[in-house]
Amino acid sequence: MKQEEIPCIGVSQCLTGEPVRYDGLHKLNHHVVHDLGQYFRLCPFCPEVGAGMGVPRPPIHLVYGRQSYRAVIIENPEIDVTDAILEYSQRVSKDIDGLCGYVFKSRSPSCGLDDTPVYAVNKQIQQYTSGLFCDYLQKLYPDMPFTDETKLANKVVRNGFIKRVYKFFYDKKR
Repeated sequence: MKQEEIPCIGVSQCLTGEPVRYDGLHKLNHHVVHDLGQYFRLCPFCPEVGAGMGVPRPPIHLVYGRQSYRAVIIENPEIDVTDAILEYSQRVSKDIDGLCGYVFKSRSPSCGLDDTPVYAVNKQIQQYTSGLFCDYLQKLYPDMPFTDETKLANKVVRNGFIKRVYKFFYDKKR
């Protein structure tokens, strides 16, 4: 099969085994690399590294801001990296446009899909939302199939994601 006949999906880079996490480690996921890798070309992205944060780096989390959530360094909340992550999101949006799906890293302040904790000033979790990069993509590509690695552990969900990606792929070609 030709490369252009194989859908490409975006993947949080840490799930592919690349040591890009804040602690210098990875979160290699078998279902992403091996199961989905049989059907798709995997296109890794790491918004935190892409935003200029190093590896290793201080961990970040989401907090309430004046009008939206903000990503700040946990040990030093005065350091806000929200704009850097959003600027990265805008820069790569043209690359994302060619994708047919995306697998995010759960609970990540940049990549979580509806399960990222948002902390109040008292450091208590107030609610859950999507990470900044994920939220940006959800708004920009509302019809694109999205999932995270925790959902892929369920074979029925994984097969459903594969079918949705192929449908999206063929619908784009029309």
